[in-house]
Amino acid sequence: MEFNPAKCEAITITKKTRPVKTEYKLHEEILAAVESAKYLGVNISSNLFWNTHVDTTAKKATQTLNFVRRNFSCCPMSIREQCYKTLV
Repeated sequence: MEFNPAKCEAITITKKTRPVKTEYKLHEEILAAVESAKYLGVNISSNLFWNTHVDTTAKKATQTLNFVRRNFSCCPMSIREQCYKTLV
């Protein structure tokens, strides 16, 4: 299997206040260093806090709620509730 270095990222997970900066290479290309990355649907931050994941999930749920409010405003509440539960 071949990996595309342009689509790969490197994240260093540590609780240290001054982590050691390291450059990672794949096929002689330096990977982009990121503070948080999405892996299997979970946002992992470099300091292992859940803030990034919770914020992203809450934002997505709010966007879905606003979509249902805009497009199903004339429907009964039971229909809107079912649409929201289906989409979220």
